[in-house]
Amino acid sequence: MVNFGNTCYINSSLQALFHVPAFVNWLQSESRHLQECNGESIGDCIICAMYRTYKSSQNILGIVIKPILIYRRLKYICNHFAYGREEDAHEFMRYLLHSMEEAYLAGYIGEKLDTFSRETTPINQIFGGYIRTEVTCSECGSVSTTFQHCQDFLLDIEHVSTVDDALDDYFSTERLDGDDAYYCRGCNKKVVATRKFSLEKNPQVLCLQFKRFNFSGRKIEKHVTISERLDITRFLCPSSAHHSSEPLIYHLVSMVTHIGLSVKSGHYTAVAGMCAGHYFEFDDKLVYHMSVSEVLETNAYILLYECEPCEEPEDSLASQQREGCTTATRRIKHNNR
Repeated sequence: MVNFGNTCYINSSLQALFHVPAFVNWLQSESRHLQECNGESIGDCIICAMYRTYKSSQNILGIVIKPILIYRRLKYICNHFAYGREEDAHEFMRYLLHSMEEAYLAGYIGEKLDTFSRETTPINQIFGGYIRTEVTCSECGSVSTTFQHCQDFLLDIEHVSTVDDALDDYFSTERLDGDDAYYCRGCNKKVVATRKFSLEKNPQVLCLQFKRFNFSGRKIEKHVTISERLDITRFLCPSSAHHSSEPLIYHLVSMVTHIGLSVKSGHYTAVAGMCAGHYFEFDDKLVYHMSVSEVLETNAYILLYECEPCEEPEDSLASQQREGCTTATRRIKHNNR
């Protein structure tokens, strides 16, 4: 993809998303939307722009493409982004997916949609999940349970060395005391309490972001070991309606990396998996083959994992990833000649 000037954050985010099978399968199923969309011109609708950009990337001739339809919609995606300025890839990805949701919901103008209904869009069916929070009072033992919709998980890496450790830390039990004491309605006062997070509903695609930038914008260069496959069964709430006896196994499909010292400077690239364990790095116009060991040693910033079907054998890729992989691999190998 062509870099228009500090647009590596756009290119890397698009490459990461375009290698998520569930997202691509949905995007291709929206081809009908292209004919029915009420957009006044090409690219006015962000879903149409994403569909056209994806289709243009599926050539077998190794042609470098210009993601101009997305670039032109930058202010629509996020009005505080500036042309020619380096922006945060994770922030861009979140705003991009949100703008696609809004474009999808635009077809329901005139209908009053409650919050839950708005959370059932295709984007949310792919990336969305629900977190259960349980706060337990240490004095009366009452439990306050709330649910929060989420599309990604921001993981602290300061005291961990692996992605599994970071997830364990995210879902660990917290003690609420002192200034953070919990106001218990049963006791009618502030009390010491514990807070526990768990998964009420797991997402189809798990988006993990490492907190690599501190409050001053400086980067945390620490290496965190990642895995090709993640088992997150232990985080699913046992009382959840979505609980199953089958393990929740996810496999790595793509990631975004950052090279540089701060959030306002540096360079973003993407890494994506293809068939038979092949990985490639997408660095704007350049594409490189990567070994599995090189991938796992990468200092990732954003990780995208897709849930494996329960019937899939443990050592195979999800069936969605096989679709079109031969053509895609041939295209990239041609690009590397």
